[in-house]
Amino acid sequence: MLLLCYICPPLAVLLMGRPFSAFLNLILTTIFFWIPGIKHALSCYADYKLQQQHSNLVDAVNYPAWFSMAVQARARETQINALHQAGYAPQSFDELPHVGAKGTVFRRR
Repeated sequence: MLLLCYICPPLAVLLMGRPFSAFLNLILTTIFFWIPGIKHALSCYADYKLQQQHSNLVDAVNYPAWFSMAVQARARETQINALHQAGYAPQSFDELPHVGAKGTVFRRR
């Protein structure tokens, strides 16, 4: 993306998801030559990277690793319960029961 900011600034800004800024960059690139367009594209790129980092931090705060593991464990438990109700019983388990994981075999009761 950074290389594209130097080669074709309006396209780089458009690929960052900013159509109005891409139009502005096209005007800067054509009327005022290449340098202002490159500077604008680089500033849009810096803002784009900051937005990505911000969204990653927000996701890390809203969905921490332990939350994800708890949700997965609850889903596995629900699957195991559904299989038990259907008449299947697992023969072996790991520390946490895995449905269909290696070493877990279900058989008819």
